[in-house]
Amino acid sequence: MAAEASGTKANVGLASTTIRKHFGNLQHFLKHLKGHGFEIEEWTFEGLRPRKPKTGEVRGKQFKPSPADIAPIFSCPLYVGSLGLGRGQRREPGAHVFHDSLYYLPILFTYLGPRRKEFAGLHVNDIAKDGVGYVIILRTNIFRRLKNVQSERLLPVPEELVRLGFIDYVQAIKQLGYEALFPDLFSDKTDNDPGDRFYDTLARSCRERSVRKCGIEQFTRLGTAWPIR
Repeated sequence: MAAEASGTKANVGLASTTIRKHFGNLQHFLKHLKGHGFEIEEWTFEGLRPRKPKTGEVRGKQFKPSPADIAPIFSCPLYVGSLGLGRGQRREPGAHVFHDSLYYLPILFTYLGPRRKEFAGLHVNDIAKDGVGYVIILRTNIFRRLKNVQSERLLPVPEELVRLGFIDYVQAIKQLGYEALFPDLFSDKTDNDPGDRFYDTLARSCRERSVRKCGIEQFTRLGTAWPIR
């Protein structure tokens, strides 16, 4: 906290936002105990819990990868051609380009900048057509909830994505009987977060390229979009 106040970086310790989160969790835990009949002495975190940062302050401190940071993703074998669909073959150069979550999601993140789970958990019916063109309907579905009511929104499907066969892909997935738009992110053996599964797979696929790990993580998590020129 002292380092934050002086505008310097602490050599040890937790960030103020992390400290605030831990105190908040502890406060909720004490309330939970009281709600179940336990006698808990009155605790106060007055003066201990750091103040809640303003939205602008949080955004200013977040690492935002530049177009140069994410450009190498699109030179990976995922886009220029991979060896095959076998284990590890998507990372090896070859003649095949496969259209799935690894292909479409990075393009969607680049144009629209959603939260990772918002797009990884899309339902096939979340892609529709209105009077102007194709849209993505962000709403709660059987695969995931949204962060809050304000997260519900309509986003246009970029024309470049249509050109790259995204609508044909949506129709093909529907005809195969899937409900998840990206079924490769789901498994009947686990209940893993599809967004986390996408990130782990993308990180492995880009490991041998000049893509910064932090760039991939922020690119697929913070909702920052860059226009493709």
